[in-house]
Amino acid sequence: MNHCSQTKEEAIMLSKVKSIISRELSIRPERIASENTLREDLDMDRADLLSVVTDLEDEYSIVIDYNKLDSIRTVADLDEYVLNMINS
Repeated sequence: MNHCSQTKEEAIMLSKVKSIISRELSIRPERIASENTLREDLDMDRADLLSVVTDLEDEYSIVIDYNKLDSIRTVADLDEYVLNMINS
């Protein structure tokens, strides 16, 4: 995702995704970059990811397809997926 062409909605969503991840992992949101991989860079396991996804579902009243979680590798992937769910 190109930060220069990011819409306000996308920036707000990325900030919210980072906030939820930071709360789940007990790290500062500033340490989370959109290009960070969830599993390798942030050391998230499936339980962490499920917790983040549940928080996002509650926050935005959406239902995320858990079968698609394996294809979500980075913070940006998660951000884009949630944005698509909200806008569909």
